[in-house]
Amino acid sequence: MNEPPPEPPLNRLRWALRAAVVVPMAVATARAVATGWFPVGDSALLAIRAHDVGTVDHPLLGSWTSASLTLGENVNNPGPLYPDLLAPFMWTLGRWSSIGSGIALGVATVNAGFALLIAWLGDRLGGWRVERWALLLVAALSWSMGSELLIDIWQPHALLLPFACLLLLTVALIDGDWRLTPLWLAVASLLVQTHVGSVYVLAVLGLVVIGHAVGARRRAGVTARQLAAGRTARWSAAVLLVAWSQPLIEQLFGPGRGNLARLASNADGGDVTIGVSSAVKLVARVVALPPWWTRFGFDDSVTSTPLTPTPDGPVLDVPGLPGGLFAVVSLVLVLAVLTGLTVLLRRRNAMTAAAATLISLLGVVSGVATLTIQTVSVVGLGSHHVRWLFVLSLFVQISIAWGSRN
Repeated sequence: MNEPPPEPPLNRLRWALRAAVVVPMAVATARAVATGWFPVGDSALLAIRAHDVGTVDHPLLGSWTSASLTLGENVNNPGPLYPDLLAPFMWTLGRWSSIGSGIALGVATVNAGFALLIAWLGDRLGGWRVERWALLLVAALSWSMGSELLIDIWQPHALLLPFACLLLLTVALIDGDWRLTPLWLAVASLLVQTHVGSVYVLAVLGLVVIGHAVGARRRAGVTARQLAAGRTARWSAAVLLVAWSQPLIEQLFGPGRGNLARLASNADGGDVTIGVSSAVKLVARVVALPPWWTRFGFDDSVTSTPLTPTPDGPVLDVPGLPGGLFAVVSLVLVLAVLTGLTVLLRRRNAMTAAAATLISLLGVVSGVATLTIQTVSVVGLGSHHVRWLFVLSLFVQISIAWGSRN
């Protein structure tokens, strides 16, 4: 917000670039409708939940999670916000044509909405100077995913663009645009409710936001009572109430202990975790080493791996990861670059770019920390469990390129 934007391109060209980043979603949708595409496997189950919204079988929770196999107790993802977003498409095209067509259009529209939201955030943060990096973020991520995943309702893929949006929203808050707090809470709620595994990373980002908010309040001399009475606080409370009303209804009035209570009582997960050694190697493999976030890395960097039985119990040994020392050195280099850029940009008063490199720095550190304690289910580690790392990797590289131009 402190960086004067350069002369923007012609307005028509600017809108053409914004439209260009949503073309892949539109093309994927048209192909799906024309060929009679239909979701299968877990995606089909998620499609049924979206189809049930507003019926007698209306879901108050998210989908069942495979973490139940490890916990020994059935738990669901916390909430149904994503099926709620898709419901209008299921009520229309999903019933007029087919469930597959409704899902394809719904997921593509959600992704396109987040793509344009990312572009809008870039414009809000610093005009064309920042928006061009935001558009690059969307275009590169869409290319890595490929057209099929842009209409995929499965959580590890459906949440990639929303997660990228949340990272940029976090930059905006750190940069002082606190009026976006309700929007940050809405996107964070969507991520946590749709896939509970995202709670670790979002908790770290939330702590960062809270820490900066406390510091900003003190510097401004605003009391806690004044802050609570402000418009942003009221809107934030309203967003949280609406977003979490359905899980709370199930918790208070549903059968048994309620899903939120079951999740809380099993927060420690299972006995087998990824561990610090594998966590460092996984983050280094995706963030620090080629092919990084690209489509080639998306396919092959992390291999789905079952647990290996040993006399001391099952262990996780993911093949294809770099050696321990090489992984540590490569990550340290990335962290050193991000740290140096953050300090340099702050000295130059390029605070928005500095906020981006800071979030990237904290994202890499928290990525290692959260993966270290992440539970591995009895079926092992799936490559989809770490899909969010590819968004983080892309965000890190764009932040470095952005900061280097300031």
